[in-house]
Amino acid sequence: MMKIVTLNEKLSKETEDLISLEFEPLLTPDVRVYDKIEEFRKFKYVSVILHLKVDLFNNQKDLNKMKPEINKLLLNIFPERTFIGRVKYVYKEKGRMQTETNYMNWRIIDGL
Repeated sequence: MMKIVTLNEKLSKETEDLISLEFEPLLTPDVRVYDKIEEFRKFKYVSVILHLKVDLFNNQKDLNKMKPEINKLLLNIFPERTFIGRVKYVYKEKGRMQTETNYMNWRIIDGL
């Protein structure tokens, strides 16, 4: 189990603000950036939860268009191989919730 330490509140808020600027009114982001992970201290851990305001799961074309745009924005903030994390897309409506999680894990790519 990965132990995460040192929440970076400033960078979390800045990342949230950038995502909001780019993708409002489609979603509300919830971002947590941690400066260190106990086992892999050279990586930040980035958790992004995107609360969708419209049901993009019923329109996979728009959701699939958004995913690389979100990844590109994150890679502009956090260079490749400097972080691991996830982007979780969530849509809730009365009696129903859909989610999809995409992982960004350079440890696997680099064989760490």
